[in-house]
Parts: sequence; C-alpha cells; structure tokens
Amino acid sequence: MLKPLEQIENLAYGPRPLASFASVLFGRVLHKVPAAAHRLFDGTGCECTVCGAQLKSFGHTHRPDHLSCPICGAIDRDRFHQLILQRRTGFYDDAPKSLLHIAPEPVLEPVFRATPQLRYVSGDLMRPNVTHKVDICNMQFEDNEFDFAFCSHVLEHVPDDSAAMREFARVVKPTGKILFAFPQGTTPTTEDPTLTNRKERIRRFGQIDHLRMYGPDVVERFEQAGLAVTTLRPRDLCDPAEMIRLGFNVPVDLVAYLCEPAKH
Repeated sequence: MLKPLEQIENLAYGPRPLASFASVLFGRVLHKVPAAAHRLFDGTGCECTVCGAQLKSFGHTHRPDHLSCPICGAIDRDRFHQLILQRRTGFYDDAPKSLLHIAPEPVLEPVFRATPQLRYVSGDLMRPNVTHKVDICNMQFEDNEFDFAFCSHVLEHVPDDSAAMREFARVVKPTGKILFAFPQGTTPTTEDPTLTNRKERIRRFGQIDHLRMYGPDVVERFEQAGLAVTTLRPRDLCDPAEMIRLGFNVPVDLVAYLCEPAKH
C-alpha cells in the first residue's frame, strides 16, 4: 500500500494528474456523506453487486468514468469480482466453506465476514488489521486448506510472482478456486526488477511500487504454476445493458482470472 506522499507522487506523475486528484478528493468527500443522504442516490437505473443498492447512477458529473457506488464506495472492479463470485463459483451457496482473502478490500471484507457458514481468513504482509501476517510466497497454511482464495492487485508488487502462484495452488483444495486480478495491458508482460527510477516505474508499470505490467500471456505463468485458468471479463457474465446497469466502465477492459489446481 502506498504511503500518502507516494500516493501524491504517483498521481502527479501519472497520465491524468488533474483528473486523478479530482477522483481521490471526490472519493474522500463521498465517504463523509451521512447515511441519511443516501436516499438522494435512490433510483432504478443501476445496481451495486456489493451492497445491493438500487441507484440513479454510479460516479459523478465531473468524472463520469469514476464508477464508484455512492452508498458503499465499491468501484467497478469490486463489483466485477463480486459478480464472479456470485455467478461462477458457488461461493454464496449454503455449504460451509473457507476463504483466504489477501490484502482485503475495505468494501468487500465486511460482506465476506457476514457470509453464513464461511471461515474467513484475511492476510497481508504489511497491514495490521488482518487475521494473519502472510507472505504469499511462503504461506504458513496447510496444503489443501481453503475452498477459495482471493488475491486482487497484489501480484504486481511481488518479486517472485510465480512462487506466489504455486503457493495458492498448494493451499486451496483440489476442488478449490482462486480469483486473481491485477493491472493488465494488451502487450506481453514486461518487468524489470532492477528498475529503481520512480517516474519510469510509473510510466512503464503504472505505479511507483509495481514491479511489472502483466499482459495476456500471464495465463502461461498460471499454468506453469500448476493452475488451470479461466479468463473473465464483464462481457462474459452479462450483456451490454447489464454491464451499464451494474456500473462497469465499458471502455475499460476489466479482466480477472479464475483459477483452480490443474488436474493431473
């Protein structure tokens, strides 16, 4: 997680500094809106998959592409990941299950914690407000311990991402599923562990503390780590009208990877 000064530096050197600053400021003001004012956003045109709110719209007039939920704060990728769990995994059925949630998102963690019959385990290497301190390249958990694992926007920070992928393949059950997400471009994966220039890291990898920019060839890394992979985009789960209703930024190609241990 970036420190406050690093966040400012990252925004300043990014491709759209003014829009990025406006987005951050709006998000912070939005979360100060009292619950009594939530009815101002009531409507029927949009729906948040995370909190279930029925809304007039997502985002705001100055940044129509900033598709955050005005009630819970979920951004489009949060809603996309929740939709995958709802429609492709059986995560929300009535059976007892366990979840390993790495670097838990503040809007998703309470939803998972409130899920009946779920053993919830959260992990992070740096943050204190998790159940376990976890190095995803060398996890302390038993083989085949979890039914599900969720790791979003973490692998791009990890020096040995292949080791982390192998660890996830180890700790989930043979029938388990792992949901991965990270920033991704359209060209093959590029990385340079020797790169220390901060502005150049932002230019090439999108953020000061990113070590690579993944491309579609990341599927090969997952497979080499012993995982079977399904690539998912919003259009794989819903039609164009529903994509708009659920607040997916249509010009942005959201992508996630639903993996499971490969069958030998």
